[in-house]
Amino acid sequence: AEGINFIDLAGADMLAREAQRIKKLGGGLYFCGLKSKVCDFLDKNHFTSRVGEYNFFTAKNEAIEWIFTQLDKSVCARCEARIFKECASVPMEKKS
Repeated sequence: AEGINFIDLAGADMLAREAQRIKKLGGGLYFCGLKSKVCDFLDKNHFTSRVGEYNFFTAKNEAIEWIFTQLDKSVCARCEARIFKECASVPMEKKS
């Protein structure tokens, strides 16, 4: 999210609603690299808590490491993409 220079109330509300919608589906909306000005606005207007305080990260690798801990490893075992370094820690499921 390094490219986000500004957010207004309508945009912050949309992000919070989208985060809540995705959470109901069992997922999450995560941000990394937000500028301090944007973070301050979200905090001041209570949007950080609506999105989820643990859904904001300083760097992409921190976000991926944490999100990976939340994944269903049985799904990971069937995934052939293996696009993140963390994927190597999950043994591939043998095909029948």
